[in-house]
Amino acid sequence: MNLNVLKAIFKRDFVSYFSSPTGYVFICVFVVLSALATFWPPEFFGSNLANLDQLSRWLPFIMLVFIPAITMSISEERRQGTDELLLTVPASDFDVVLGKYLAGVAIFTVSLMFSAFSIFLVFKWGLGDPDGGLFISTYLGYWFIGFAMIAIGMVASFLTENLTVGFILGTLFNLPLALAGVADWFVKDPAMAQVVRRWSALEQFRDFERGVLSLGGATYFVMIAVVMIYLSMILIGRRHWQARKNGGSLLGHYAVRTVALLCLAVGITEIVQSRNSLRADISSEQLSSLSSDTLNILRDLRNDSDSKNIKIDAYVSAQVPSEYTTTKLNFLSTLTELQALSGGKVQVTKHEIENHGAEAVLAETTYGITPREVLITKGRERSQEEFFLAAAITSGLGKVVIPFLDKGVPVEYELVRSIATVAQEKTYKVGIVDTGLPFLNPSSNRSQEWPLITELRKQYDIDDRPVDPSQPIKDTYDVLLVVQPSML
Repeated sequence: MNLNVLKAIFKRDFVSYFSSPTGYVFICVFVVLSALATFWPPEFFGSNLANLDQLSRWLPFIMLVFIPAITMSISEERRQGTDELLLTVPASDFDVVLGKYLAGVAIFTVSLMFSAFSIFLVFKWGLGDPDGGLFISTYLGYWFIGFAMIAIGMVASFLTENLTVGFILGTLFNLPLALAGVADWFVKDPAMAQVVRRWSALEQFRDFERGVLSLGGATYFVMIAVVMIYLSMILIGRRHWQARKNGGSLLGHYAVRTVALLCLAVGITEIVQSRNSLRADISSEQLSSLSSDTLNILRDLRNDSDSKNIKIDAYVSAQVPSEYTTTKLNFLSTLTELQALSGGKVQVTKHEIENHGAEAVLAETTYGITPREVLITKGRERSQEEFFLAAAITSGLGKVVIPFLDKGVPVEYELVRSIATVAQEKTYKVGIVDTGLPFLNPSSNRSQEWPLITELRKQYDIDDRPVDPSQPIKDTYDVLLVVQPSML
C-alpha cells in the first residue's frame, strides 16, 4: 500500500466535492430530509419520546438519493478520461479504490455531522434533555449504513461512464438493502418475510438504535464494504486483462473469487452474530442492560449442553397507544438482548401483527393470544383501543404464554421466569390447603380467581382441588401452600 498515493487520491476527491456548489446543495438536501423524517411524522409527538425512531425508519430510503450523489463522480471521471491519470501513477488498484472509498466515507461523515448537530439542537433547546449515549450510538449506526452503501455505490459507478446512469445504478444496487427492511410489504409468507428482513440494513441497525454498540451489527456492514471494495478493484483493473486472449477465463476466475469472498463474508457475519456477546449499552439510563440474575440464568443455559433450545414468538402491534410505547420498546429491547446473550439457546421471532389477518388468526389458534382491549385516556376523552403486546415461550413440550404485558409489568422478569419455566425438566406441583379462604374458584372460572394463583399458574402446576388438611393427603405434591386467615 502506497500511503502517499492513497492520501493524494483521498484529498483530491474530498476537496473536489466541496469545490462546487453541487456538494453543498446535496448536503443541505440531506439535512433537510433528515429533519423532515425526524419531526414531520405524527408518531414523533404521539409517542412522546425524544428519540430518532422515525428517522431510523426512513434513513435507508434517504440514503438511496444521497449516497449515489457521492459515488457518481467516478462515472464522470471515466467519461472525461481523467481516470487515466490515476492508472499511470505508481499505485495498485487497491490504493486507488481505497482512496476514493475513504473520500466518499469522509464526505458522508461531514454530512452526517451537520444532520446530527441540527437535530440535537432541536432536541436540546426545544424538547428537553435527550439521551446523549442513545443519540451517539444511533448516529454511529447511520454511519455504518452509509459505510456499506458507499461501497455498493462505487461498484455501480465503475460499471458506467455516464453520470446519470451511475446515479440510477447506485440507487438500484442499494435498493435491496433498504427494501429488505419492509419485506412484509411484498412478501406474503410471514416466515419468509422474517428471513429477508433479518438481512436488511434496518434490522442489522437495531442494536445501535437502542443505544447498544454491537460487534454483530458492525460486522454485517463491514463485510458488505469488504466484498464491494474487492469487486471495485476487479472492475477498475479489468482493462489490464480484458484485452488478453484469456480475458474470458480471467473473468470467470474473478467471478468465482468474488462469490467465494461473499460466502466467507456471510459465514463470518453469521458466526459473529450467533456469538454476539461483545456489546456495550452506552445509553445514559442503561435502557438495554439486563440484570445480573438474568445474565447468570443465560450463562447456565449456554453452559448446559443438554438444555433444549427455547423459542420465543413475540406478537406486537405496529402502533400502540403512547402510554404503552415505553413498554413496547422495553419488551423488544429485552427480547433482543436475551437472544444475543444466550449463545443461540434462545431464538426470538418478532411478529409485527395487525388485529385482523392471517397472523392474528394463527396467534389465536396456536397460543390463544388475542388483541387486548385497553381503556386509553387522552386529555378529557376516553376510548377503547385493541392491540397486541404478547409472547409465547416454548421448548419441547413446555409452553408458557404471556397474553399481554400491561403498563408497570416488569418485562424482564416475566420473560426470564417464562424461560426458566420451559427450560426446567420438571414442573413442580403445588397444592392449596383449604383454610376457609376462597383462593380456588369452584366454578373453574380462572378469570375470577385470586391474582396470587394466576401468577403461580405461570410457573407451577396448580391442583384445582383444595387440599383438605383434616383428611390424609394421598396425592403427591412438591409444595403445599397454606394461606392463613387473619383469625389464625
